[in-house]
Amino acid sequence: MLKGISIVVGCLVLVLILLILWQPSPQESAMSSLAAAEKVLEQVKISEAPAKLDEARRIILGMKLPQKADVAREKALGSIDAAKMEIGDAQVGQMGAISAARTQIQTAEKNLTATTAAERARVVKDQMLVLIWPVVIAILVVYLFNSKTALEVLKHMGSLVSNVKVPGGLEISFVGGAAVKQSQEEVIKGYRQQVITQYDLAATQKQISDTVERAIKEHITPFFVANHLDPEFRCTIHVRDILFQSSLYQLIDYLPRKKWAVPGRITRGRAWSVRYGLIGRCWRLEDDQKEGTIPTSAEKLIEDWGLTKNEADSGSGKQTMLCHLIRSKNQSPLAIFYLDAEKPNAFGNESRMSELNNVVGNAVRELGLDAALQEVWEKVQTSAPLIEIYADPR
Repeated sequence: MLKGISIVVGCLVLVLILLILWQPSPQESAMSSLAAAEKVLEQVKISEAPAKLDEARRIILGMKLPQKADVAREKALGSIDAAKMEIGDAQVGQMGAISAARTQIQTAEKNLTATTAAERARVVKDQMLVLIWPVVIAILVVYLFNSKTALEVLKHMGSLVSNVKVPGGLEISFVGGAAVKQSQEEVIKGYRQQVITQYDLAATQKQISDTVERAIKEHITPFFVANHLDPEFRCTIHVRDILFQSSLYQLIDYLPRKKWAVPGRITRGRAWSVRYGLIGRCWRLEDDQKEGTIPTSAEKLIEDWGLTKNEADSGSGKQTMLCHLIRSKNQSPLAIFYLDAEKPNAFGNESRMSELNNVVGNAVRELGLDAALQEVWEKVQTSAPLIEIYADPR
């Protein structure tokens, strides 16, 4: 069936091309008009008046008149001669004008002949552009009626694109409004789920959560015990988001599992702008960050911490935060080992927090967490599109 359709479409294209080639160009039509005008000028005859005057002169001379009429006959012959001279002058002017007109017509024909090939090619190109889109649309319609996949693709395109303009003046408009917005949101959700799936798979294969649990058990908890601290802390890993540029992605759920694992509650897969909170400051400055007290004023959180009004009003309730920056092989930011606690100065004073930051860094290196996160990044970085949602000021 498709073979027969292809033959029909091919014949249609061939017929359109032949019609274009046989259609006379504007230059050819102009040349036909000029040739007709020249033929008309060739048919212009010299006035027959001189011949008639000569005939009259012969008749007058042959007439036998009384002698007293000789004077009148001579005057008549003189008038005939004068009339011939005037007609001769008029004929010369008339023939000069006709000759000049024919010369201009011949020049115009030469000019048209010299540009006909180039102009013909341009006309054919313009006509092809006008006629090619109906042919393309016909082919697409035939194809769509025979392809379920193509119908789904067209439906998806129509939900994302408002209109398309093509050469030849054709413009295709798609349905807009709420349907487009809803479809776009569905596409973004689909991409987000793709990111979560890819990151979950890579993190599971590299045992990221298990390694962080070991860091807590073997390094972080012993530090708190040695310093007589017993904070209700939680920690996680933030990495570069692969869906939106300039965003951070929570790679794993909060740990330790025994304290923070809640059935049905999933915290991984969330994303924040790099302009958000302490994690954003750590990422932008490419340096470790720690705070023993977090402002409770909504105004301060908005001005200094990059939170929106709603985020500042709701707040996380955490007063102690520590961000340890994990670097990639080329020393660029790779991930953030994040810890927080609800009480102020839960990790001790500033000196103790610096020591804790060093403990976290040692655990990352000793347990190979940095190398594992490097492999996670290399595995997922091409799995989903990076979308730029922030304007470039340049």
